Amino acid sequence: MSKPDKPEIPLVKAAFRKQFTIAMKAMGIDSKHYYRRVRLPVNDPQDLESPVPLRPIYRLANIVAIEEGLPEFGSIVARLTPWHKVESLVPLIGNSETLGELINTFCEHAVNQRSYAEFRLYKDNADSWFGYHGPIVLKNDVQIELYRISSMIQLVQLAAGSGWRPRRVELRMPKLITSKACPLISQSELTFSSEVSRFSIPEILLKLPVSLNIPETLPSHSSDYNINGSFIQTLRQIMPTFFERGSCKIESIADVTEIGVRTLQRRIKAHGTSYNALLGEARFSLAKSRLADPASTTTGIASQLGYTDSAHFIRAFRRWSGMTPGEFRKNVRCPEAKEKC
Repeated sequence: MSKPDKPEIPLVKAAFRKQFTIAMKAMGIDSKHYYRRVRLPVNDPQDLESPVPLRPIYRLANIVAIEEGLPEFGSIVARLTPWHKVESLVPLIGNSETLGELINTFCEHAVNQRSYAEFRLYKDNADSWFGYHGPIVLKNDVQIELYRISSMIQLVQLAAGSGWRPRRVELRMPKLITSKACPLISQSELTFSSEVSRFSIPEILLKLPVSLNIPETLPSHSSDYNINGSFIQTLRQIMPTFFERGSCKIESIADVTEIGVRTLQRRIKAHGTSYNALLGEARFSLAKSRLADPASTTTGIASQLGYTDSAHFIRAFRRWSGMTPGEFRKNVRCPEAKEKC
């Protein structure tokens, strides 16, 4: 039996991309300029649960830090929008009563928020440690390490208070002045070039209560997304991110996945399909989802899917489903006999 594809195109929930957008706007940085630099659409996806390519966002963090002269940019992103305020994560960890429960719950759900994410809360000798043990996505990625360690510390601060700082911090990054630019670890005992990123937590803190302010309105969670899905599933999931550009060309997907166009075509063909077929499937899936929303319009959906007018969308939808969008919408609202509606 063949093994399933590994999630070799790392993904992250769009809600985490929004953190970087918020930080750039707060500092007066042209976010659209930098998203174009890394070949991503300039606007955050409307569905913050949807997955977006991970590596371009990591590259963006490094580019912004260098070109804007912000050695702690990753930490700034984390501090402006802590993880416990990220829309796709807070509903999953919001019912935690103690710090230990909060961290363990976060570790459990992190893997479904970002590919390869592996966080642990564990004992090492007499100390408790909160660490990141996942693989390195980009080598020597200082900004994301500062972002990650700052975010982890802020989870502990929910119980320990905003003035709490870890006594010992181990970092994967080499010894750099940049690390001291991060205020959350600037006074800590730092060890560099470690196998994992982690910091010590006094055992007593893990028993303290935490209280999170959960917003009254949160985005609905979709079971259709799989951050760690197969190669083909991943392609289907990231295509909607590029619909706003119009045609969602294969060159755009090749850029953000860092796979050459010809290689991408060959790999898709090896799975018994084609790029155009995947594109149609992704459009059909999103169209059905939008049509289920009574507030959406055919014209608006057509625009979201990258069509120049609603007529093109209606023809495509009839080809996919055998019915018009209006007929499909009636069936969704009343799957029984229409005359009983």
